[in-house]
Amino acid sequence: MSEVQTGIQETNTGSYTGSEQKAILEEGGVKVRLLTQNIFMRPPLINNNGDDFKQERLDWFIKNVLDKYDVICLEEMFKFGSGRKTQLIKAAKARGLVYNATTPSKGFFDFGIDSGLLILSRYPIEHKESIQYPRGVHSDALSLKGALYARIKVEKENNLSVSNSSSADSDSSTSKYLNIFVTHTQASYTNTALTEPSVRVRLSQFHMLRKFMDKVLKTTYKVGEPLIILGDLNVNSRTHIITDETRKFEDNEKDGIDHSTEYTMMMNILRGVGIGDPKVLSPKHTDTFSSEDKLVFKDIIYESYKYHPVTFGNIIISEDGETAKPMEKAITSKDSNMVMDSIDYILWYEGKANPDTSSEIAVKSKYSSVRVEEFFAENEKFTQLSGK
Repeated sequence: MSEVQTGIQETNTGSYTGSEQKAILEEGGVKVRLLTQNIFMRPPLINNNGDDFKQERLDWFIKNVLDKYDVICLEEMFKFGSGRKTQLIKAAKARGLVYNATTPSKGFFDFGIDSGLLILSRYPIEHKESIQYPRGVHSDALSLKGALYARIKVEKENNLSVSNSSSADSDSSTSKYLNIFVTHTQASYTNTALTEPSVRVRLSQFHMLRKFMDKVLKTTYKVGEPLIILGDLNVNSRTHIITDETRKFEDNEKDGIDHSTEYTMMMNILRGVGIGDPKVLSPKHTDTFSSEDKLVFKDIIYESYKYHPVTFGNIIISEDGETAKPMEKAITSKDSNMVMDSIDYILWYEGKANPDTSSEIAVKSKYSSVRVEEFFAENEKFTQLSGK
């Protein structure tokens, strides 16, 4: 069997606000360049500091990013009230990303901003499905958040960039498939205590995502194929504990090693283990969010960095360590300028836990390296591509 290698290329682990994660998948001699990004294209009139420079950022993204990837997964690429999503899809097709998947748009009388999820691909999307989560809380109640699945057929003759150094079987006569779930879950706009309603909603959405995955695993997915969950999951994996009392400010690397409680809960829900005691969320809460099948997922960003890199609201610390300032503040809200959260993920499925002879074998795939990109823009009105 051909070996699948998936990874995110190494780069400087600099702090930044706008998050991008990228992966290179090699299958049968074919290289697939994968990107996930919260592009922060909210509907018109919604902005943080008077202007989010939506059109300027979209033009920059089209010019500087589209040509570099084979599969692009976006969050917050909203269609509601704007032609920018249509503009992006048209521009992507002109650059070879001729296939796309998105969630259904709602009619005028079924009020709600769309999910903002979009997948662009150079390869045929042979199957796509989506689910809509129940309405969230706070301002997220206006958005029809959910999850989008795409089964992408990857063949050598369709690829513009073939790896010459791959040690995998280069026979392209057998089609290869990449399975992707992209989602954008409930955000927290105040605190993230486990008893906060937004946290309970978010965890319930992960359980819905897991049920959606179970359906796909039983019907569409083929044993051994790569499967990835990615997106802005809005779970901060960092603890915000400064591990050295001589420092005034949180360090991206040194203070990002431990896992937050909610991060552990999220991973356990997706793995099927559940949250344990449901009362930690509310005295009336009874659902453990567990699943019958236990799956193995790996956070490949954490596994590669060995810490949770800041992807939202990072800071620049002075050389003497006495002061700090936001790394990005043109489009990031003032309340989020220095939160130092890690909320964006690529989760790699490795198969069922302890499979027996009647259940599926582990996925025969590997990832090689990890990269989180800053996407700084020079000589623009904005400093980074996204405020998320």
